[in-house]
Amino acid sequence: MIPQRTHARPRAGFTLIELLVVIAIIAVLISLLLPAVQSAREAARRAQCTNNLKQVGLGLHNFESTNGFFPPSGIRGSGVCRPMNINVGPNGGIPLNGESTSSYLFTHILPYMEQQPLYSAYNIQRDFRRADNSTAVSTLIPTLLCPSSANSEKYHTFNDANGDATVCGGPFTNVKTAVTDYAVNNGVEENFVKSGLIDMTTWGQFAMLQNVTGGEPDNITRISQVTDGLSNTIMMSESAGRPHLYRSGGRRASTAAPGEGSAGGWADYDTGYTLHSYTLDGSKTPGPCFTSCYNGNEDYSFHPGGGNYLMGDGSVRFIKGTTSIQIYVRLLTRAQGEIVSSDQF
Repeated sequence: MIPQRTHARPRAGFTLIELLVVIAIIAVLISLLLPAVQSAREAARRAQCTNNLKQVGLGLHNFESTNGFFPPSGIRGSGVCRPMNINVGPNGGIPLNGESTSSYLFTHILPYMEQQPLYSAYNIQRDFRRADNSTAVSTLIPTLLCPSSANSEKYHTFNDANGDATVCGGPFTNVKTAVTDYAVNNGVEENFVKSGLIDMTTWGQFAMLQNVTGGEPDNITRISQVTDGLSNTIMMSESAGRPHLYRSGGRRASTAAPGEGSAGGWADYDTGYTLHSYTLDGSKTPGPCFTSCYNGNEDYSFHPGGGNYLMGDGSVRFIKGTTSIQIYVRLLTRAQGEIVSSDQF
């Protein structure tokens, strides 16, 4: 019997052209999917940022319910705040011998935003830069950090011998503070008003929360003072990325030094600022830009298209970066009698 020959069946496989086509299709699918994934991640980060501001707003309103007023945005060592018994000496004036204290808003609302242990560790009658408050002020508070912030450095270490350092027990060295991505914009700067970009003729503190200084004592806020309406008035803004400074497009500029709107410590008086307004590239002031052009003394958000804002009623709104700076200022002031429609921002 003659054995039959068997013929090997040709091996199936991809040709080089077919393989390249498959790779190209996969690459196209990935390029289509990646923006959607990034968009979903940013949406989640923005929602977390919104929730953070709502928690801060809840803390502020709980403080108001307990005390009958909102706290100042900051208390300068040269200022007396009798309603809160801060910097009140024996004669009702500033304490002597360097015993004044400088602090920022968050130090006063810690118990109202589930930070009672941290508040207990912080001596509210001692300056935030003093050694006995060093552990507390260098503690990160996750609620005060925006997850979209491009800066992974959340601490700022500095020396300070200027400003109110002397009356607060300074000079201070190697002060380490944990930062916040949220801050209060107190009002408008003189040069900005004089530029004619807005319809105001006076400058100073016009915002819902204001600073206590030597010339502005006891500067608390009662609801009755917000005549423009709580839902129409900004209470807190994003000023993200500190202690590093960023300009338009997330461009890193430098690291901040002590001074107005500087390094962003959650206990640091200098974390607050007044509106200067910048050019769109963030290179100089004044200009038509109120957010995300420079974070040294201005609102700044890493969310595309605008930023989250805590309003006086505790709600959080997303204000577009294309909003007219005149509309923004009307939302910032608390008692100027302006009318702003919701479709204007």
